[in-house]
Amino acid sequence: SRYFTFCSGMGFDAEVIRAVEGLRGAGFRATPARYVTTMLRHYFMTDRRNPPMTLRGPGIPEADGVFLAIICNTTPWTYIGDQPVSPTPWASFETGLDLLGLRRLGVAAILRTAPQIVGEPDRLPSGGHLTQLHDEAEFTLTASRPVAFQLDGDYLGEREQVTYRSIPAALQVLL
Repeated sequence: SRYFTFCSGMGFDAEVIRAVEGLRGAGFRATPARYVTTMLRHYFMTDRRNPPMTLRGPGIPEADGVFLAIICNTTPWTYIGDQPVSPTPWASFETGLDLLGLRRLGVAAILRTAPQIVGEPDRLPSGGHLTQLHDEAEFTLTASRPVAFQLDGDYLGEREQVTYRSIPAALQVLL
């Protein structure tokens, strides 16, 4: 029922956005350092043993046990300072939706993934702990419990199911 331009997320990234928005409501500024410290603090408070989400879609192999799903319509997803963060480096407005899902949130999995997505990667991140989609028209994330949900960096509450659909030519850019 809502469009998004750049990105969406379910799980850990949306939990961090929720926490930072709470801090902003208390008068703190949303700086890159605030996001990083909030992410680190939240990492140690989150359940890293029971992944709540399953990915399904037409023609897509089902993927159980997803902790974090980043859905992109373009790249980069965000920036750390002046460094782009591109979990889906092939995402483009000219293609369908891309997804990077993390099936493990352990320190080793995070340390393996982070260097692959920071900067300007020319290939997809790799690892058995990842679930990836490229140029998909539709897929659904279903959660066994309510999980945090965000669109274009705005926290929109918790959801147990979200269906994503690519809408070609939904946005016109005038120069």
